Amino acid sequence: MAMTHRERILTALNHQEPDRVPIDFGGYTGATSINVDAYGKLKEHLGLARDKEITVGTPTMFTAAVDEEILDRFGVDTVSVGLRIPLHDFNGPESYYDTHWKITWKKTGVATYSPIEAPFFGEKGTPAALRNFEWPKPSEMENAQKWKERAKELRQKTDRALVVRLPAGIFTWTQILRGFEDWFMDFHLNQEFMESLLDKCTDLWIQTAGIIIEAVGKDVDVFVWGDDYGFQTGPMISAQMFRKYIAPRNKKMLKSVRAKSQAKILLHCCGGVFPYLEDFVEMGIDALNPIQVSARDMDPAKIKERIGDRISLWGAIGIDDLVKGTPKDVKEMVKRRIDQLAKGGGYVLAATHNLLTDVPPENIVAMFDAAVEYGRY
Repeated sequence: MAMTHRERILTALNHQEPDRVPIDFGGYTGATSINVDAYGKLKEHLGLARDKEITVGTPTMFTAAVDEEILDRFGVDTVSVGLRIPLHDFNGPESYYDTHWKITWKKTGVATYSPIEAPFFGEKGTPAALRNFEWPKPSEMENAQKWKERAKELRQKTDRALVVRLPAGIFTWTQILRGFEDWFMDFHLNQEFMESLLDKCTDLWIQTAGIIIEAVGKDVDVFVWGDDYGFQTGPMISAQMFRKYIAPRNKKMLKSVRAKSQAKILLHCCGGVFPYLEDFVEMGIDALNPIQVSARDMDPAKIKERIGDRISLWGAIGIDDLVKGTPKDVKEMVKRRIDQLAKGGGYVLAATHNLLTDVPPENIVAMFDAAVEYGRY
């Protein structure tokens, strides 16, 4: 008997085998979605009308909020509860200013924005600057009523698993607020400031996430938060430093989520993070995305063997293969990933990051069609 989309996701995340491997496309618009321009090309390729305006899911990534007709076409089991911004309100400007965090973002390509000015750049990385900064108010960053309405609306109209993004993690936010180079040096040369910055962001994360969690209530299946810890070549910081500075604070954050909700918790973390796998277990996540197979030591079969009975794996369909391969290559790669990861449940199929304009539409179609074809248990 066929499962509902929601049943399929939750069964897999409970490490049981559903009727087929569940599929995610756009459940997390920060990392499992598609660039706005690429989305327009995909709709044209599928012969779908473009009379419905494309909406933006995550401005910093310029990704689309995937429409229901696309979710239906590809048999997608997730849907984002995130707020949608009409494209005419955010049409990829060259730069924009985040009034909450006092950050100026500048376009670095068709896909992303990078901070060019932030509160603690350079010489502003001092304890005094932390004390004097006008920190954003959680109630102003997150509109509880809109979250509540959107979650309730989707719960009533769809049987897909509802995915709600929580604020970006403290690793990422402290990097943005401080600046990448100074951030690295602070762990060694400016530890008092770094500890204080991490503590402040941890407390603010808990308060802000709490607003979202209480607003959506039981009308949510998966919470996801993004915090990238890896380069292509391996972790950004040593496992020892991660365990000292990051993991204990993450555990505190996740404990606050568990106290308010029974929903599953998904961590999006790019790069080569194999040395952190046991830390992820200890932190208390339910699933890990994206399993970036192109990064060092991120062999999906080895990761499945190492933690697959404790953490579900979400992703693993490599972007490089989607860009360079033929539709036949893509189908073979999807079959290989399912063979490696699906046994016993605990696998949700998705691309390893947002699909950009260099991914041919026919390869996107091939990926999702193969997921349905080969994903039956």
